[in-house]
Amino acid sequence: MIHHFPAFGHLREFLASQLAGRRAFLLTDSNCLEHCWPELIDPLGDIEIMEVEPGESSKDLDIVNGLWHSLLELHADRSCVLISLGGGVVTDLGGFIASTYKRGIAAIHIPTSLLGMVDAAVGGKTGINLGHAKNQVGTFYQAEAVCICPAFLQSLPANQLTSGYAEMLKHALLEGSAALEALTSATRDAKGIAPLVAASAQFKQAIVDQDERESGLRKHLNLGHTVGHGIESVLLDAGTPISHGHAVAWGLVSEADLGVDLGVVNASTRDRILQEVSGAFNPIQLSDKQMDACIEAMLHDKKNSGTEMRLVLVREPGEAVRDVVASPEQVKAALQVRFSG
Repeated sequence: MIHHFPAFGHLREFLASQLAGRRAFLLTDSNCLEHCWPELIDPLGDIEIMEVEPGESSKDLDIVNGLWHSLLELHADRSCVLISLGGGVVTDLGGFIASTYKRGIAAIHIPTSLLGMVDAAVGGKTGINLGHAKNQVGTFYQAEAVCICPAFLQSLPANQLTSGYAEMLKHALLEGSAALEALTSATRDAKGIAPLVAASAQFKQAIVDQDERESGLRKHLNLGHTVGHGIESVLLDAGTPISHGHAVAWGLVSEADLGVDLGVVNASTRDRILQEVSGAFNPIQLSDKQMDACIEAMLHDKKNSGTEMRLVLVREPGEAVRDVVASPEQVKAALQVRFSG
């Protein structure tokens, strides 16, 4: 269940009530331990802290194994609760740990990044990576509570706000013209974004409530992610990583390009997406070899068959079309249009 808190004081009061009489463990990264933990230390003062390094490298099976052993050595039992305080990496990791330790302990997510608030912490998907292949091992496991407090956004660097903006743009495109207009007319800073965070998170949760296991409607939330995950993986391999949101934003554009080629997406919709993305995100260039690697990564995506790709496209805001089939050749042609140097 999503809970929205306008200020840290309200969040502290909620946590104190939820944790009364329960043994709690905190999973966080070193950045959040320094900048976010002090806002919550009163209600969570008597707690075991498990710290990981910031970034995707912590979504690793070796890290998971170490955290399992830490819980075991600290005599954590099935009555305990694991609180994940951090961005998408921490909530993905914490959700996976909670869902598997002792076959499941209670989880509370406190996302501190915009990406975490509107996407990663919402919906019950957990995951860790296999090498550079994102989220290849995971579970569906709903947190007891997802605590959204936009006050955390005030301390975020601009690039992290922008990364989360990509997921909000995806939600707005799926929801319709009114949502898209509300988002794109707001300033892309913490003050402008904060009033829209709860609605964006609730939009995703409403889809999940109808299709938790992604058999139909929830597939819409993959908009921009088939190409986006491919780009993210290839640039990580190249030693020039970009944020998840940066990759997804240009994934939205490239998939719209492909959709126009396939006669599924209106050119005016593609142009609107391009306008918003190019105004917020630096362009991306890929070599021909990197485009081939991107396609290879996309074919290995768990949603695809290995020989063709199935995508979600938006004909126009509010009208999504899922399971659109495209060949590797068609995808590469779209990548060349947008990312050739």
